[in-house]
Amino acid sequence: MKITIRNAQIRGAITGAVLASLYAASPAAAIGFVADPPQRDIDMCVAAVRDRADYRGAGEVRHEVVSTKRRTVGYKIGIETTVRESAGGSVLREYRSVCVATGGPLPSRFDITRTGGE
Repeated sequence: MKITIRNAQIRGAITGAVLASLYAASPAAAIGFVADPPQRDIDMCVAAVRDRADYRGAGEVRHEVVSTKRRTVGYKIGIETTVRESAGGSVLREYRSVCVATGGPLPSRFDITRTGGE
């Protein structure tokens, strides 16, 4: 018994294997989406908080990234900031901010709200 494989059959098998592997991968990974924002975007958003938050009397300032969401272009990053005094460490001020980073030098949208403190 003789088996003959033609070029069309080989091409079909290879095409099928490639398509199956792309289908098995997540759609986001297949087109190059990354789940977490780049560090430069997080740094840019924290800098925007620093520009707007009141750090008077601060002994410690803590920024915590509490949420990230991939958007069609860029990321929506949620940050909670706590400003503590140096003596005793009690909370002076707390802020919640939302920053939309699209890869540029500044956020495309930035909102900050004071949520607590004295």
